Amino acid sequence: TLKMFPYKFKLNIEYVIENNKLDVNYLVKNIDEKDIYFNIGGHPGFKLPIYEGEKFEDYSVVFEGVETWNAPTVASNGTLNFKDTILYEGLDKIDLDYKYFEIDAIVIPGIKSRIVKLVNKENKGIEFSYYGFNTLAIWTKPNAPFVCLEPWKGYADHSDSDYDFKKKDDIVCLESANVYKAGFSVNILD
Repeated sequence: TLKMFPYKFKLNIEYVIENNKLDVNYLVKNIDEKDIYFNIGGHPGFKLPIYEGEKFEDYSVVFEGVETWNAPTVASNGTLNFKDTILYEGLDKIDLDYKYFEIDAIVIPGIKSRIVKLVNKENKGIEFSYYGFNTLAIWTKPNAPFVCLEPWKGYADHSDSDYDFKKKDDIVCLESANVYKAGFSVNILD
């Protein structure tokens, strides 16, 4: 990795399954003699609809609290345009609809909720909790049979980036010999 990423690090990802719950823990250890800079995130996807006779639009992403944010639009090159945003105001949930994903992902920088639920009208589905991440993205492709709940520490470059990696939004600066921890849990709700 040193050819593309000039820092020495060790990454452990631990998966623990207990009853109806999956825990995924990330541990990034700086084994370099200098500070290292990085972003990290997950891309867990969930089959939708879960139950026969349902459709994608029967599901909602329910937040732990009320959320307001300006979602950046996603440029064709994958960068985020924070000058052209979509305001989501005072929401405690998003009722899923493929139209929201015609522009790519719904990116929620600075999300306050640490728990979201992906549930149908009977509140069956999953509870998704996370720590060590400041952004949550919700993503699918139009008409795809899944949705992803993506916890991120950092995200893609701004469309007008100066490409200085150390100046990226929400970058982690980890001192030598220190460890950064983040993770998420998926709990099945019956």
